[in-house]
Amino acid sequence: MYDLVVYGATGFTGKLLTRYIARQVPATFRWAIAGRSTTRLEAVKSDAGASGADILIADSKDDASVFDMVGKTKVVRSVQWLCTPLLCCGHMLTLLFRTVCSLLPAAIRKPK
Repeated sequence: MYDLVVYGATGFTGKLLTRYIARQVPATFRWAIAGRSTTRLEAVKSDAGASGADILIADSKDDASVFDMVGKTKVVRSVQWLCTPLLCCGHMLTLLFRTVCSLLPAAIRKPK
């Protein structure tokens, strides 16, 4: 489980944030950078001196990849458009809803 994932790390703001985090966090801090392109993420990681960061592939147009990324971390810091954090929250709420509904006893469920 990561302490933090920087989603959108290959953009201008994402590169600045990645560089800042790489200089500030202790070696025990588990974090990752995320985006669509492994090649571009590796370049950001190298340029920022973020040797302690892992790379995650996530695309906001691919729900499964975003859901996978969110499930691996405590905090997602998105430097992308506003819909991305809302998309992440939506995935987690959907999972919570499905879990709660599956645990409800059959006796209190509304009959079909």
